Amino acid sequence: MIVKTYEMGYFQTNCYLVIDDKTNEAFCVDPGGDTTELIEDIKSMNFSLKYIILTHGHADHIAGVKN
Repeated sequence: MIVKTYEMGYFQTNCYLVIDDKTNEAFCVDPGGDTTELIEDIKSMNFSLKYIILTHGHADHIAGVKN
């Protein structure tokens, strides 16, 4: 298992990418800002993003969902 942390958005909220390196599947927790780096990492590591998990509905935790 691989866990990567990203600081996103104006408030530098933590976002997590959790990857199962055996199945090549991943989930993301609280993508709260610009997801460019996150998406680039997913593509370059060739993982399949299966889920986006939101801990709550504040903008600093959900702003990157649309990407």
